[in-house]
Amino acid sequence: AITQIRLSRDGRQVAVGLSSGLVRVYEVTGLGKPKPRPTSECKGLTGQVVQIDWDDKGRVIRVNDDNMDLRLFDTGSGQELGSVLAKFEGGGKNGKELSAIYLEGR
Repeated sequence: AITQIRLSRDGRQVAVGLSSGLVRVYEVTGLGKPKPRPTSECKGLTGQVVQIDWDDKGRVIRVNDDNMDLRLFDTGSGQELGSVLAKFEGGGKNGKELSAIYLEGR
């Protein structure tokens, strides 16, 4: 099932997030066809896609899933560029406190 749809800033591409964790990227001009084919598929998330954000040039998307995983993908190839990891330690309201966020290249 579709969980997120996000248009690129220039309006040329649309990213469609699915409950399976897959994100498909389409050219907007191809959406009028009976069976549009994605220009790329971004794989690797284990949870349902809950948020998609585009960079200014439409080359990279940031995708969050419901397992609190955040990954960066190249929209042309679908290749994962890296993931953003958060480190939690004891303390804070719920027994855990955010202590660091960093980008891990893949």
